[in-house]
Amino acid sequence: MRDAEPVAVNGNAPVRHGDISAITCILASSKRPGSARGLISELSLSDRLARTIELLERLVAFDTVSSKTNLPLIEFVEEYYREHGISATRVPNDDGSKTSLFATIGPTSDGMTGGIGLSAHTDVVPVEGQD
Repeated sequence: MRDAEPVAVNGNAPVRHGDISAITCILASSKRPGSARGLISELSLSDRLARTIELLERLVAFDTVSSKTNLPLIEFVEEYYREHGISATRVPNDDGSKTSLFATIGPTSDGMTGGIGLSAHTDVVPVEGQD
């Protein structure tokens, strides 16, 4: 199967679904009031831990076996990002049944360069039929 046409994400080099099969975040430092980073730092350690556990429980509850679509998970992550003021770009496969997701956290202008890229797979390999 041929991958979809390349998509430029937040001014970065074009990518195709299949170049990565992942949720990828390009992170940049931000000290702006109301930024995602600011919201996290205002919570106590116990509140951050509770929110982290709650989010992880929700994420691992999605059925993301590789033979199935990952769209419910991607929609959840997109909504989570949106609630925190984070823009995201989908890079779908040819038939739209699966997609990668790119998000940028922090400033995307003012000549800022660099940052940290995080990548994670959104699917798991089935165990049926393995001895």
